Amino acid sequence: MKMFYAIGLLIILVAAWKGWKKGFVQTLGNVCASILSLGFLWILKNWAFDSFLGTLLFCHSVLLVRLVICVALFLILFFVLKAVIVSLRVVSSLPIIRGLDRLLGLVLGGLFGVVIVGIMTIFYEWIR
Repeated sequence: MKMFYAIGLLIILVAAWKGWKKGFVQTLGNVCASILSLGFLWILKNWAFDSFLGTLLFCHSVLLVRLVICVALFLILFFVLKAVIVSLRVVSSLPIIRGLDRLLGLVLGGLFGVVIVGIMTIFYEWIR
């Protein structure tokens, strides 16, 4: 369990550092794209399973095919939404806003790391 805490702390620190490096606007874009992608994935998963499960079924492993469909759909949605949201980069490049942008990015990145660790904890407790 101590190893789990160490990994969780490392994830939070790396997420906070990435938030500081990218700034608030880009970090907010990543967080929004992740949340929206998960939401759209939740909405579209049944359609995707019904459409592709029969054609992609290999080795009779339904769980593996569902996992592949979920990951592929999440990645497609994430990159499409991220491309739209990253266009806000122009705002964060203004010299006056840059310092505040980095500080808020550090805070938001740390919070995003806490969310990731929380989700990992839920899965850990679920499989244990």
